[in-house]
Amino acid sequence: MATSERILTAVSNTVDRQHLVPRRSFNVSYRPIWRQPVIDFALISLCLVALPGSFGYGVGASAPHAPWLIQPPMAYVLALMVTTVFAFAGVYPRRQTPLDIADTEGLIRGMVCTLMLLTIGSVGGHILPDYRAVLTIGFVGALLVMQRELAHLLKKRRPVGLLYSAGVSFADIAPSVSAPDMEYVTSFSSEVSPASHSLKRTVDLLVAVVALILIAPLFLMVAALIKVDSRGPVLIRQRRIGRRGVPFFMWKFRSMHAGVERYARSPVSDADPRLTRFGRSLRRLSIDELPQLFNVLTGDMSLVGPRPEMPFIVNNYAPHERLRLNAIPGITGLWQISPARAMPIHKHLELDLFYIEHRNIFLDLAILLRTVTAVIRGIGAT
Repeated sequence: MATSERILTAVSNTVDRQHLVPRRSFNVSYRPIWRQPVIDFALISLCLVALPGSFGYGVGASAPHAPWLIQPPMAYVLALMVTTVFAFAGVYPRRQTPLDIADTEGLIRGMVCTLMLLTIGSVGGHILPDYRAVLTIGFVGALLVMQRELAHLLKKRRPVGLLYSAGVSFADIAPSVSAPDMEYVTSFSSEVSPASHSLKRTVDLLVAVVALILIAPLFLMVAALIKVDSRGPVLIRQRRIGRRGVPFFMWKFRSMHAGVERYARSPVSDADPRLTRFGRSLRRLSIDELPQLFNVLTGDMSLVGPRPEMPFIVNNYAPHERLRLNAIPGITGLWQISPARAMPIHKHLELDLFYIEHRNIFLDLAILLRTVTAVIRGIGAT
């Protein structure tokens, strides 16, 4: 994803508190709590009736011409069971969250729980589902994800207040409101358990290694096109600030002409004359960020986390902005996949703080999934 080095300003010093943090309670969504379970039940039922495959328990054996079809009564029962598992797994949150990310996070958690129960049942019954069952499960999961992503894109946006119950961004009102009149919350949880950290690191390594192997041909092709398009190195490195203020060098494919100041403001459009012809395409598709997978291997970055900033920007951070440094920086994150990328990061600091306080493996997977759709839609490509 495109970098955020264009951010050169900080929030007004009018509000300079060490422990300014987001609320734990968010605005309650106005959507009926039953709506999403009903949609899930209908989609799952339709898929189980119309698609080939079963869960390996002999359902549909009474249909002589199509034994792989699940008959409606059993399909409804299975759909109800899955929806019930989803409900107990927390798939249907009542609270509103930035980018509706809790909806996708909960769905991933629910699907993992469902697959675990199916696996235990299959092993216990010594039954292995055939390929049609696997295809059905995969299609159902993909359809549920697509439904949530489509709902997120089509719904009318309501502001989600993390710092204020009115849903107003901190930077929008900080200059005009005195500190005594503001409400603060100091119980900010910025640490994760050793087990969670180990799991996140394991996932980072596995995904980074597999991705580098799969896209190695793409790396070679991009490197060749960069050399043909303009003079200069294929890769550039920039000094960035990582977790707890530790500096490191972040790698990128070069998308600007050689000799351009690498610590200048980031281009905000394809019309920027500093960009090369091929560099515009690299940034539009976020391919210029792929070398940061090497930073993931070294542990300087994670797949998901707050975007790392350059030293001169971090030096101007207010105390509450330094809370972003409580997590390992990431290639992608909530701010990176949001339309807020077009605005200074201090106007939407709550996105990073929300992630830091609520981070877990399911949230990381949800953000990675949303990153795919963000790249396709061109969010943050400049």
